[in-house]
Amino acid sequence: MAEKPRKNNNQNDKLVFSREWIPKISVGSFLFGTSDARNLIENGLKILPEEYDEDVDWEVYGYKHDIRAYIDKGKLVSLTINDSFKFKNTEVIGKTIDQISMLLEVDEFLFKDDGIISVDQKDINVYSVDSLGLQVWVSHEIIESVSCF
Repeated sequence: MAEKPRKNNNQNDKLVFSREWIPKISVGSFLFGTSDARNLIENGLKILPEEYDEDVDWEVYGYKHDIRAYIDKGKLVSLTINDSFKFKNTEVIGKTIDQISMLLEVDEFLFKDDGIISVDQKDINVYSVDSLGLQVWVSHEIIESVSCF
């Protein structure tokens, strides 16, 4: 059974839960398509009405800058994680596309270039592997954030 998220009481004040990703299934105890909003709240995330995405009609839940959960009709459709994201027990954030390609056992050419966006006055390259439900946000060739769906 997946570890239930909990708030860490140390000085970093991070939400503690397994960040292990199973493509198109889950990240830790957060299950795509099945986790309802009540589950997110019980596990420490708060609704962020100011981040509501009216283009797709998704509610947004989050914890500090660490995580965002996107909810459509009560079901989890996407997670964005900025602090720690693991696959096969290996940290993804802080790695390069080449390193992650080897870890995922996919050709780096499967990473589709979704363009460049500006975040906090910094250019971020966004790449996706749709077959895995993965999007990585890269600055200076290093993955800084991950979205999965």
